[in-house]
Amino acid sequence: MTSIREFIKENRRKKPIPFVAGETDIPVTVKQIDENDLVGLIDTVLDEWFTDGKEARRFSVNLAQVVQKSDAVLVNSGSSANLLAVSALFEKYPNRRKVISCATGFPTTINSIIQAGGELLIVDADKNTLNASMVQLMSSLHRDDVAGVMLAHTLGFPFPEHIIRRTCRELGKWLIADCADALGSEVNGEHVGYDSEISTFSFYPAHTITSGEGGCVATDDPQLAKIVYSLRDWGRDCICPTGVDNTCHARFSQKFGLLPVGYDHKYVYSRLGYNMKMTDLQASLGRTQLEKLPQFIQERRANYLYLKANLLDLQDKISFPVILEGANPSPFGFPISVREGKGINRNRIVHLLEYRKIRTRPIFGGNMMRQPAYCDAGTIVERPWVLDDADYIMNNTFWIGCHPSLTKPMMDYMVEVLHEVIL
Repeated sequence: MTSIREFIKENRRKKPIPFVAGETDIPVTVKQIDENDLVGLIDTVLDEWFTDGKEARRFSVNLAQVVQKSDAVLVNSGSSANLLAVSALFEKYPNRRKVISCATGFPTTINSIIQAGGELLIVDADKNTLNASMVQLMSSLHRDDVAGVMLAHTLGFPFPEHIIRRTCRELGKWLIADCADALGSEVNGEHVGYDSEISTFSFYPAHTITSGEGGCVATDDPQLAKIVYSLRDWGRDCICPTGVDNTCHARFSQKFGLLPVGYDHKYVYSRLGYNMKMTDLQASLGRTQLEKLPQFIQERRANYLYLKANLLDLQDKISFPVILEGANPSPFGFPISVREGKGINRNRIVHLLEYRKIRTRPIFGGNMMRQPAYCDAGTIVERPWVLDDADYIMNNTFWIGCHPSLTKPMMDYMVEVLHEVIL
Protein backbone atom coordinates (compact mmCIF):
# COMPACT_ATOMS: atom_id res chain seq x y z
CA MET A 1 0.00 0.00 0.00
CA THR A 2 1.37 3.42 -0.97
CA SER A 3 2.22 5.60 2.02
CA ILE A 4 0.98 9.18 2.28
CA ARG A 5 4.52 10.47 1.92
CA GLU A 6 5.15 8.39 -1.23
CA PHE A 7 1.84 9.50 -2.71
CA ILE A 8 2.68 13.17 -2.10
CA LYS A 9 6.18 12.80 -3.55
CA GLU A 10 4.81 11.14 -6.67
CA ASN A 11 2.08 13.71 -7.22
CA ARG A 12 4.39 16.67 -6.58
CA ARG A 13 6.99 15.38 -8.99
CA LYS A 14 6.71 17.91 -11.76
CA LYS A 15 9.03 18.66 -14.60
CA PRO A 16 10.86 21.88 -13.66
CA ILE A 17 9.65 24.87 -15.63
CA PRO A 18 12.69 26.48 -17.23
CA PHE A 19 13.21 30.19 -16.64
CA VAL A 20 12.80 32.19 -19.83
CA ALA A 21 13.92 35.80 -19.48
CA GLY A 22 11.10 38.18 -20.27
CA GLU A 23 8.47 35.43 -20.34
CA THR A 24 8.61 33.79 -16.90
CA ASP A 25 7.10 35.84 -14.06
CA ILE A 26 9.49 36.79 -11.25
CA PRO A 27 7.15 37.42 -8.28
CA VAL A 28 8.01 39.56 -5.26
CA THR A 29 7.14 36.70 -2.89
CA VAL A 30 6.61 32.94 -3.18
CA LYS A 31 5.47 30.53 -0.47
CA GLN A 32 7.88 27.61 0.08
CA ILE A 33 5.77 24.48 0.63
CA ASP A 34 7.40 21.05 0.60
CA GLU A 35 6.58 17.39 1.23
CA ASN A 36 6.99 17.64 5.01
CA ASP A 37 4.49 20.51 5.17
CA LEU A 38 1.88 18.51 3.24
CA VAL A 39 2.42 15.31 5.22
CA GLY A 40 2.03 17.27 8.44
CA LEU A 41 -1.23 18.79 7.21
CA ILE A 42 -2.61 15.37 6.28
CA ASP A 43 -1.58 13.90 9.63
CA THR A 44 -3.42 16.72 11.36
CA VAL A 45 -6.56 16.12 9.27
CA LEU A 46 -6.45 12.44 10.18
CA ASP A 47 -6.37 13.40 13.87
CA GLU A 48 -9.80 14.99 13.27
CA TRP A 49 -9.11 17.91 15.60
CA PHE A 50 -9.82 21.09 13.70
CA THR A 51 -9.64 23.92 16.23
CA ASP A 52 -6.49 24.77 18.18
CA GLY A 53 -4.96 21.74 19.90
CA LYS A 54 -1.70 19.87 20.19
CA GLU A 55 -0.25 21.26 16.95
CA ALA A 56 -0.99 24.80 18.08
CA ARG A 57 0.70 24.13 21.43
CA ARG A 58 3.78 22.69 19.71
CA PHE A 59 4.03 25.58 17.27
CA SER A 60 3.55 28.11 20.06
CA VAL A 61 6.36 26.63 22.19
CA ASN A 62 8.78 26.40 19.25
CA LEU A 63 7.96 29.90 18.04
CA ALA A 64 8.42 31.44 21.49
CA GLN A 65 11.96 30.05 21.56
CA VAL A 66 12.76 31.52 18.14
CA VAL A 67 11.42 35.01 18.89
CA GLN A 68 12.82 35.00 22.43
CA LYS A 69 9.58 35.54 24.35
CA SER A 70 8.06 33.46 27.13
CA ASP A 71 4.56 33.41 25.58
CA ALA A 72 3.61 33.16 21.90
CA VAL A 73 -0.18 33.41 21.58
CA LEU A 74 -1.25 32.10 18.18
CA VAL A 75 -4.06 33.92 16.37
CA ASN A 76 -5.83 33.79 13.02
CA SER A 77 -3.92 36.64 11.32
CA GLY A 78 -1.26 39.27 11.77
CA SER A 79 -4.00 41.91 11.76
CA SER A 80 -5.69 40.17 14.71
CA ALA A 81 -2.34 39.99 16.48
CA ASN A 82 -1.96 43.77 16.26
CA LEU A 83 -5.52 44.42 17.43
CA LEU A 84 -5.10 42.11 20.46
CA ALA A 85 -1.69 43.60 21.29
CA VAL A 86 -2.98 47.16 21.42
CA SER A 87 -6.17 46.13 23.25
CA ALA A 88 -4.18 44.28 25.92
CA LEU A 89 -1.88 47.25 26.55
CA PHE A 90 -4.84 49.64 26.73
CA GLU A 91 -6.35 47.38 29.39
CA LYS A 92 -3.17 47.16 31.43
CA TYR A 93 -2.38 50.89 31.09
CA PRO A 94 -5.81 52.56 30.80
CA ASN A 95 -4.93 56.20 31.46
CA ARG A 96 -3.65 57.19 28.00
CA ARG A 97 -4.69 56.10 24.50
CA LYS A 98 -2.59 58.11 22.07
CA VAL A 99 -0.07 55.93 20.20
CA ILE A 100 2.81 56.99 17.96
CA SER A 101 3.16 55.29 14.60
CA CYS A 102 4.79 55.98 11.24
CA ALA A 103 3.14 57.56 8.20
CA THR A 104 4.41 54.77 5.94
CA GLY A 105 3.18 51.94 8.17
CA PHE A 106 1.05 49.12 6.79
CA PRO A 107 -2.71 49.69 7.35
CA THR A 108 -3.01 46.84 9.84
CA THR A 109 -0.35 48.47 12.04
CA ILE A 110 -2.08 51.82 12.33
CA ASN A 111 -5.69 50.60 12.02
CA SER A 112 -5.41 48.43 15.12
CA ILE A 113 -4.77 51.50 17.27
CA ILE A 114 -8.01 53.13 16.12
CA GLN A 115 -9.99 49.86 16.17
CA ALA A 116 -8.96 49.31 19.80
CA GLY A 117 -10.30 52.73 20.74
CA GLY A 118 -7.07 54.70 20.60
CA GLU A 119 -5.79 57.74 18.76
CA LEU A 120 -2.92 57.98 16.31
CA LEU A 121 -0.03 60.40 16.50
CA ILE A 122 1.68 60.14 13.13
CA VAL A 123 5.39 60.82 12.65
CA ASP A 124 7.28 61.03 9.39
CA ALA A 125 9.38 58.25 7.93
CA ASP A 126 13.12 58.47 7.31
CA LYS A 127 13.78 58.06 3.59
CA ASN A 128 17.23 56.61 4.30
CA THR A 129 16.15 53.79 6.63
CA LEU A 130 12.49 53.43 5.47
CA ASN A 131 11.56 53.32 9.18
CA ALA A 132 10.20 56.09 11.42
CA SER A 133 11.99 59.40 11.93
CA MET A 134 13.79 58.96 15.23
CA VAL A 135 13.95 62.73 15.83
CA GLN A 136 10.18 63.14 15.56
CA LEU A 137 9.45 59.91 17.43
CA MET A 138 11.65 60.74 20.41
CA SER A 139 10.25 64.25 20.62
CA SER A 140 6.68 62.90 20.53
CA LEU A 141 7.41 60.28 23.21
CA HIS A 142 7.92 63.03 25.78
CA ARG A 143 4.35 64.27 25.41
CA ASP A 144 2.22 63.61 28.49
CA ASP A 145 -0.74 62.32 26.46
CA VAL A 146 1.23 59.59 24.66
CA ALA A 147 0.74 55.99 25.82
CA GLY A 148 3.32 54.26 23.66
CA VAL A 149 4.73 53.41 20.24
CA MET A 150 3.71 50.87 17.60
CA LEU A 151 6.01 50.42 14.62
CA ALA A 152 6.75 47.85 11.94
CA HIS A 153 10.25 46.79 10.93
CA THR A 154 9.88 47.86 7.29
CA LEU A 155 10.56 44.96 4.90
CA GLY A 156 12.59 43.24 7.60
CA PHE A 157 15.03 46.17 8.10
CA PRO A 158 15.10 46.81 11.87
CA PHE A 159 14.46 50.10 13.62
CA PRO A 160 16.36 50.76 16.90
CA GLU A 161 14.02 49.01 19.34
CA HIS A 162 16.57 49.11 22.15
CA ILE A 163 16.83 52.90 22.01
CA ILE A 164 13.05 53.45 21.83
CA ARG A 165 12.38 50.92 24.57
CA ARG A 166 14.91 52.51 26.92
CA THR A 167 13.17 55.88 26.57
CA CYS A 168 9.76 54.23 26.97
CA ARG A 169 10.88 52.65 30.25
CA GLU A 170 12.14 55.99 31.54
CA LEU A 171 8.82 57.65 30.68
CA GLY A 172 6.49 54.82 31.74
CA LYS A 173 5.37 54.05 28.20
CA TRP A 174 5.29 50.95 26.01
CA LEU A 175 6.44 49.62 22.65
CA ILE A 176 4.80 47.17 20.23
CA ALA A 177 7.12 45.84 17.51
CA ASP A 178 5.22 44.70 14.43
CA CYS A 179 7.53 42.02 13.03
CA ALA A 180 5.24 40.81 10.24
CA ASP A 181 7.97 41.24 7.61
CA ALA A 182 10.89 40.67 9.94
CA LEU A 183 10.83 37.09 11.26
CA GLY A 184 14.50 36.18 11.59
CA SER A 185 15.86 39.74 11.62
CA GLU A 186 18.19 40.56 14.51
CA VAL A 187 19.63 43.57 16.32
CA ASN A 188 22.77 43.09 18.42
CA GLY A 189 22.26 39.33 18.27
CA GLU A 190 18.68 39.45 19.58
CA HIS A 191 15.55 38.72 17.55
CA VAL A 192 13.52 41.79 16.61
CA GLY A 193 10.80 42.31 19.17
CA TYR A 194 13.13 41.35 22.00
CA ASP A 195 13.09 44.91 23.40
CA SER A 196 9.31 45.37 23.15
CA GLU A 197 6.47 44.72 25.59
CA ILE A 198 4.76 42.87 22.77
CA SER A 199 5.95 41.73 19.36
CA THR A 200 3.52 40.63 16.67
CA PHE A 201 4.00 38.34 13.67
CA SER A 202 2.12 37.39 10.52
CA PHE A 203 2.21 34.04 8.70
CA TYR A 204 0.31 35.15 5.62
CA PRO A 205 1.40 33.17 2.50
CA ALA A 206 3.59 36.05 1.31
CA HIS A 207 5.64 36.17 4.50
CA THR A 208 8.89 34.48 5.53
CA ILE A 209 7.02 31.42 6.78
CA THR A 210 3.35 30.71 6.34
CA SER A 211 0.50 28.98 8.12
CA GLY A 212 -1.88 29.89 5.30
CA GLU A 213 -3.43 32.62 7.39
CA GLY A 214 -2.22 33.21 10.91
CA GLY A 215 -0.33 35.39 13.33
CA CYS A 216 1.12 35.61 16.82
CA VAL A 217 1.27 37.92 19.83
CA ALA A 218 4.51 37.36 21.76
CA THR A 219 5.33 38.78 25.19
CA ASP A 220 7.34 38.18 28.35
CA ASP A 221 4.63 39.75 30.53
CA PRO A 222 2.31 37.05 31.98
CA GLN A 223 -0.43 39.60 32.69
CA LEU A 224 -0.46 40.76 29.07
CA ALA A 225 -0.39 37.14 27.86
CA LYS A 226 -3.43 36.33 30.00
CA ILE A 227 -5.34 39.34 28.63
CA VAL A 228 -4.47 38.40 25.04
CA TYR A 229 -5.58 34.80 25.55
CA SER A 230 -8.86 35.99 27.02
CA LEU A 231 -9.55 38.50 24.25
CA ARG A 232 -8.65 35.89 21.64
CA ASP A 233 -11.02 33.29 23.17
CA TRP A 234 -14.35 35.18 23.31
CA GLY A 235 -13.31 37.17 26.41
CA ARG A 236 -13.34 34.00 28.51
CA ASP A 237 -12.00 34.32 32.06
CA CYS A 238 -10.87 30.69 32.17
CA ILE A 239 -7.20 29.91 31.35
CA CYS A 240 -7.83 26.31 30.24
CA PRO A 241 -6.62 25.49 26.71
CA THR A 242 -9.21 24.27 24.22
CA GLY A 243 -10.31 20.74 25.15
CA VAL A 244 -8.92 20.98 28.71
CA ASP A 245 -11.04 21.39 31.85
CA ASN A 246 -10.49 22.60 35.42
CA THR A 247 -6.84 23.72 35.24
CA CYS A 248 -7.48 25.96 38.26
CA HIS A 249 -9.16 23.11 40.23
CA ALA A 250 -11.90 25.59 41.15
CA ARG A 251 -14.18 25.33 38.13
CA PHE A 252 -17.44 25.13 40.14
CA SER A 253 -16.57 26.99 43.35
CA GLN A 254 -16.07 30.64 42.45
CA LYS A 255 -18.17 33.80 42.31
CA PHE A 256 -18.11 36.18 39.33
CA GLY A 257 -20.16 39.32 38.77
CA LEU A 258 -23.89 38.73 39.21
CA LEU A 259 -23.59 35.04 38.33
CA PRO A 260 -24.58 32.44 40.93
CA VAL A 261 -21.85 30.95 43.11
CA GLY A 262 -20.25 27.96 41.42
CA TYR A 263 -21.20 28.93 37.88
CA ASP A 264 -19.03 26.98 35.42
CA HIS A 265 -15.80 28.99 35.14
CA LYS A 266 -15.27 27.84 31.54
CA TYR A 267 -18.30 29.93 30.66
CA VAL A 268 -17.47 33.09 32.57
CA TYR A 269 -16.66 36.08 30.32
CA SER A 270 -14.70 38.94 31.83
CA ARG A 271 -13.99 40.86 28.58
CA LEU A 272 -15.67 41.76 25.31
CA GLY A 273 -13.56 39.39 23.27
CA TYR A 274 -13.38 37.72 19.87
CA ASN A 275 -12.80 34.29 18.39
CA MET A 276 -9.34 34.71 16.85
CA LYS A 277 -7.79 31.31 17.48
CA MET A 278 -5.43 29.62 15.04
CA THR A 279 -6.58 26.16 13.95
CA ASP A 280 -4.44 23.05 14.29
CA LEU A 281 -4.24 22.81 10.49
CA GLN A 282 -2.69 26.26 10.33
CA ALA A 283 -0.42 25.51 13.28
CA SER A 284 0.77 22.26 11.70
CA LEU A 285 1.89 24.13 8.60
CA GLY A 286 3.45 26.90 10.68
CA ARG A 287 5.40 24.40 12.77
CA THR A 288 6.94 22.55 9.82
CA GLN A 289 7.64 25.87 8.11
CA LEU A 290 9.43 27.09 11.24
CA GLU A 291 11.85 24.18 10.96
CA LYS A 292 13.02 25.63 7.64
CA LEU A 293 13.33 29.21 8.91
CA PRO A 294 17.16 29.19 9.22
CA GLN A 295 17.43 28.10 5.58
CA PHE A 296 14.93 30.73 4.44
CA ILE A 297 16.80 33.47 6.32
CA GLN A 298 20.15 32.43 4.89
CA GLU A 299 18.82 32.41 1.33
CA ARG A 300 17.08 35.77 1.70
CA ARG A 301 20.24 37.39 3.02
CA ALA A 302 22.36 35.85 0.27
CA ASN A 303 19.95 36.97 -2.47
CA TYR A 304 19.76 40.50 -1.07
CA LEU A 305 23.55 40.79 -0.98
CA TYR A 306 23.89 39.38 -4.51
CA LEU A 307 21.42 41.88 -5.95
CA LYS A 308 22.96 44.80 -4.06
CA ALA A 309 26.53 43.91 -5.08
CA ASN A 310 25.50 43.86 -8.73
CA LEU A 311 23.60 47.15 -8.55
CA LEU A 312 26.15 49.24 -6.66
CA ASP A 313 27.34 50.86 -9.88
CA LEU A 314 23.91 52.54 -10.15
CA GLN A 315 24.19 54.36 -6.82
CA ASP A 316 24.45 57.76 -8.47
CA LYS A 317 20.81 57.28 -9.56
CA ILE A 318 19.32 54.89 -6.99
CA SER A 319 19.83 54.19 -3.29
CA PHE A 320 19.34 51.29 -0.90
CA PRO A 321 18.23 51.38 2.76
CA VAL A 322 20.75 52.40 5.39
CA ILE A 323 20.92 49.42 7.75
CA LEU A 324 20.91 50.07 11.49
CA GLU A 325 24.27 49.53 13.17
CA GLY A 326 24.31 46.10 14.80
CA ALA A 327 21.36 44.87 12.71
CA ASN A 328 21.29 41.69 10.65
CA PRO A 329 18.11 41.87 8.57
CA SER A 330 16.24 38.95 7.11
CA PRO A 331 15.10 41.00 4.11
CA PHE A 332 11.51 40.54 3.07
CA GLY A 333 12.19 42.41 -0.16
CA PHE A 334 14.81 44.41 -2.00
CA PRO A 335 13.88 48.13 -1.78
CA ILE A 336 15.17 50.66 -4.29
CA SER A 337 14.76 54.44 -4.07
CA VAL A 338 15.11 56.56 -7.20
CA ARG A 339 17.17 59.68 -6.54
CA GLU A 340 15.46 62.93 -7.46
CA GLY A 341 16.94 65.21 -10.11
CA LYS A 342 18.64 62.40 -12.01
CA GLY A 343 16.34 62.35 -15.01
CA ILE A 344 14.66 59.07 -14.09
CA ASN A 345 11.19 58.35 -12.78
CA ARG A 346 10.01 55.67 -10.35
CA ASN A 347 6.73 55.08 -12.17
CA ARG A 348 8.45 54.63 -15.53
CA ILE A 349 10.94 52.15 -14.02
CA VAL A 350 8.17 50.17 -12.35
CA HIS A 351 6.12 50.01 -15.55
CA LEU A 352 9.13 48.78 -17.54
CA LEU A 353 10.00 46.17 -14.91
CA GLU A 354 6.43 44.90 -14.85
CA TYR A 355 6.40 44.76 -18.66
CA ARG A 356 9.54 42.62 -18.47
CA LYS A 357 7.80 40.26 -15.97
CA ILE A 358 9.71 41.50 -12.90
CA ARG A 359 7.00 42.13 -10.32
CA THR A 360 7.20 45.13 -7.99
CA ARG A 361 5.48 46.61 -4.96
CA PRO A 362 5.39 50.07 -3.35
CA ILE A 363 6.32 50.57 0.31
CA PHE A 364 2.94 49.54 1.73
CA GLY A 365 0.45 52.37 1.06
CA GLY A 366 3.06 55.11 0.66
CA ASN A 367 2.17 58.08 2.84
CA MET A 368 -0.89 56.56 4.52
CA MET A 369 -2.19 60.00 5.44
CA ARG A 370 -2.90 60.52 1.73
CA GLN A 371 -4.99 57.34 1.50
CA PRO A 372 -8.78 57.83 1.26
CA ALA A 373 -9.50 56.14 4.59
CA TYR A 374 -7.38 58.64 6.54
CA CYS A 375 -7.94 61.93 4.73
CA ASP A 376 -11.00 62.72 6.85
CA ALA A 377 -10.01 60.85 10.02
CA GLY A 378 -10.60 63.94 12.16
CA THR A 379 -9.45 64.04 15.76
CA ILE A 380 -8.53 60.33 15.99
CA VAL A 381 -5.44 60.98 13.83
CA GLU A 382 -3.04 63.78 14.81
CA ARG A 383 -0.46 64.94 12.24
CA PRO A 384 1.82 67.42 14.05
CA TRP A 385 4.75 66.97 11.66
CA VAL A 386 5.46 67.65 8.00
CA LEU A 387 5.58 64.25 6.25
CA ASP A 388 8.13 65.04 3.54
CA ASP A 389 10.07 61.77 3.72
CA ALA A 390 6.85 59.74 3.63
CA ASP A 391 5.99 61.58 0.41
CA TYR A 392 9.50 60.91 -0.91
CA ILE A 393 9.11 57.18 -0.24
CA MET A 394 5.64 57.21 -1.81
CA ASN A 395 6.95 58.87 -4.96
CA ASN A 396 10.41 57.35 -5.30
CA THR A 397 10.65 53.92 -3.64
CA PHE A 398 9.61 50.43 -4.73
CA TRP A 399 10.79 46.90 -4.04
CA ILE A 400 11.44 43.66 -5.87
CA GLY A 401 11.82 40.13 -4.54
CA CYS A 402 14.79 38.51 -2.78
CA HIS A 403 12.95 35.35 -1.69
CA PRO A 404 14.42 31.81 -1.64
CA SER A 405 12.75 30.78 -4.92
CA LEU A 406 14.93 33.16 -6.92
CA THR A 407 17.60 31.48 -9.02
CA LYS A 408 20.85 33.05 -10.21
CA PRO A 409 19.53 33.36 -13.80
CA MET A 410 16.47 35.19 -12.44
CA MET A 411 18.57 37.60 -10.38
CA ASP A 412 21.00 38.17 -13.26
CA TYR A 413 18.04 39.05 -15.46
CA MET A 414 16.68 41.42 -12.79
CA VAL A 415 20.07 43.14 -12.60
CA GLU A 416 20.32 43.36 -16.39
CA VAL A 417 16.87 44.92 -16.78
CA LEU A 418 17.44 47.40 -13.96
CA HIS A 419 20.61 48.56 -15.69
CA GLU A 420 18.69 48.96 -18.94
CA VAL A 421 15.86 51.01 -17.48
CA ILE A 422 17.92 53.15 -15.11
CA LEU A 423 21.01 54.05 -17.14
